[in-house]
This record gives sequence, structure tokens and C-alpha cells, in this order.
Amino acid sequence: MVKKPSQIALSQHSRRERRNEDDEHRAAVREGARGAGAEALRTARLAAEAALDKKAEEVLLVDLRERSSYADFLVLCSGSSDRQLEAVADSVWMRLKEGGHRLVGKEGGGAGRWLLLDFGDVVVHVFHQDERHHYDLEGLWADAPQIRVEPRPVAAHEPAPAAALELVELAAASGPGALEREADAILGAQAKLKGASEVWALDQRGVELTSEELAQRIGRLRDASSALLLCIGGDEGLSPRVRAAARFTWSLSRLTLPHRLARLLAVEQLYRAFEILRGSPYHK
Repeated sequence: MVKKPSQIALSQHSRRERRNEDDEHRAAVREGARGAGAEALRTARLAAEAALDKKAEEVLLVDLRERSSYADFLVLCSGSSDRQLEAVADSVWMRLKEGGHRLVGKEGGGAGRWLLLDFGDVVVHVFHQDERHHYDLEGLWADAPQIRVEPRPVAAHEPAPAAALELVELAAASGPGALEREADAILGAQAKLKGASEVWALDQRGVELTSEELAQRIGRLRDASSALLLCIGGDEGLSPRVRAAARFTWSLSRLTLPHRLARLLAVEQLYRAFEILRGSPYHK
């Protein structure tokens, strides 16, 4: 039996080698997922938009329709961290899945610095910046038409979006094991988040921050395309298990604050942090 070559390995071969080694089984699977040329372009642009949603850089479409049977389009993009690469790949996969596109194959992940998503007519490469320059797929396909996709410009009168906020209020648990049941619900919410996420606990024993310091932390999460799960306990506080799972414990004050007031202050400070990141004078 002829061993099927890796898709990533195929991306590095010359065009002549690729044609010789793309075996019949792989070609048949890919052919079943391929659409018409115009549809492939729409799919490629959809993938590019999903990548840009997670702050991917140097997003490039490479048109292979007249150059290769390997794919109709390559979508190349870069990220600056392993977490961002995963977030970009997840965003592309979910967007195309919602559009009815089937994932033929996926490679990379974990500590990989090059992720590949194969949708048949479109193959998406998500690189760490250093890996992209090393493998230089743009140079490999230098004779193919290439389309650079830029983020949609924000009009001067249109405020830039900050972040989506979802408020989940859990019913207060009571009786033996109440805090542990709350911990199961809180940590279960993290498992449902798409892409990378980070848990923070709100606790008076945590670290107090200025608004500018909070904005710096939020900015790092934003640049890594990571969601934030901020946990605010009830009358009994948070379970030790939630506090242990938290990457950061934030304190609004050394004073004991009513639960609803603490929630209001936390949301207001998060809004203020995004305004600082936008350069707004709101926080002054």
C-alpha cells in the first residue's frame, strides 16, 4: 500500500513533485469537497475574514486554479503566539462549518507553529510568523495570482467594537457541597467557550489594579484572541477549586462589596479598559 503523504509535506514540495505524489485516494476525497471556481473564491474570502476576526496578520489568498490540482486557493495567515494560532484556526473552522463546508483534513495543533485546515477546494495555513518566513509558500507559488486581504477599515464616525459580553447568573446553591456544585457550573461554562480562554477570579484577597494596569492585561488577552471568563462568587465566595483554576485573581477593593455592586463595578472597569485601549479620554 502506498503511504499517503502529509498535507503539510505536500505544501513544501515543488509543483512537479506534488503532482506525482498526490495519491488517488487523497485526490478522490478532495475532489468530493471541491466546488466551482467562483465558489472556491467565496470560500477563501470567508476563511480570510474569519482569520482577520482573530487579528491574524498578512492574510493572503493564492489562486491555484490555473496552476495546480492540489487546491483552488491557499489562504495564508500569521499569528504571534500558539494561543492565537489555535484561535484563528478555530474561527476559520467554525465559520466554514456554518457555511456548509466540510473539513477534509487537519494537521498541526498543540505546540505546533503551523496549522493546516483542508476544505478540499481551499487549504488554510495558519503560521507562526517565524515559520511562515522560513517555509515561504508565497515564494513557492510566486507565479500564481495573489490577493492580499486587509481588515475592513473602520469609518471615523463608527466606533471600533470592543468585545462581546455575556452575563451568566447562576442560581445560588445551598446545602452540603453547594460551593462545589457552583464550581462545576462555572468551570463547565469555560469548556463551552470557543477557542482560547482565561479564567479570572474576583476576590478581595486578589491583586488591586489601576484602570491602566487592567487595560494592559485586557490588551494582552485581546491580542491573543483569548476570551475572558470572570468569576464572581455569591454570598459564600468562590470555591477553592475555582480560585485554583484562575490564572489571575483580581480585587476591586479590600472592602467587602455587595455581589451586585461588585458585578457592576467590574463591568464598568472592563468597559473603561477598552476605552483606554482605544485612546478615549473617557477614563480621565
